[in-house]
Amino acid sequence: MTALLAALLIGLSVATAAEPAADPWARVLSIAAGPTGEVAYGTLEAGERERLERYLGNLARQDVSRFERDRAVAFWLNAYHALALSALLHGEDPRTLEGRARMYHWFTRPIGGRRRTLDEIRAKLNGYASADPRIHLAIWDGTRSGARLAAEPYQSGRLDAQLAAAARRFVNDPEKLRAPAPGRLEASSVLSWYRSDFEREAGSLVEFLRPLVADPELRRRLATPPTEIVFLPYDWSMAATAGEPAR
Repeated sequence: MTALLAALLIGLSVATAAEPAADPWARVLSIAAGPTGEVAYGTLEAGERERLERYLGNLARQDVSRFERDRAVAFWLNAYHALALSALLHGEDPRTLEGRARMYHWFTRPIGGRRRTLDEIRAKLNGYASADPRIHLAIWDGTRSGARLAAEPYQSGRLDAQLAAAARRFVNDPEKLRAPAPGRLEASSVLSWYRSDFEREAGSLVEFLRPLVADPELRRRLATPPTEIVFLPYDWSMAATAGEPAR
């Protein structure tokens, strides 16, 4: 019995080390991630900042080198989103070129044993996304043209379903994908930036998108390859709930 108990405790300690406790992060996301993709920064600042800081402290202590693939992807997605929230609450603003440099290139927090920027974490996620491009459609960067912030933490055991949901959420947003006329497709810049990953997965961008589309008319139009694909300008303004911008 003693040996069995010891084995169970060792297993529990390994699981805890491999995947950070998500309770404070789950609470932050339940407040932050609104149904329209807008974030209630003022509410977060007033009542949830301590939980975000606690979660970031947890991320700082993790040894990511021990993680298997799905656990690592979930870790880096959660870390990116937590760091982006921290940057915006700190006052970083992606609307200008200088602001983007500060937010994505210079702002740092300890993540996985050392200080990291959003760009460094994005590079790690991009490496995984070369094999699973749905990851590109799950990354929330705080802007209106980025993916919508998921309302729950990414988890290794549910990662495939969560990435599928993120991809459908992105593709079925008319601000990110629409066919206003036969033969013309208007698509998010994200689909242009990482087009080679999407095409490597499915053979063409349209073939990647079509199975994800819910609207019957849009799906019908995509059945015939469009003669023109226009990539939409990226809106770098913050996806903040009205009256609750980041400070």
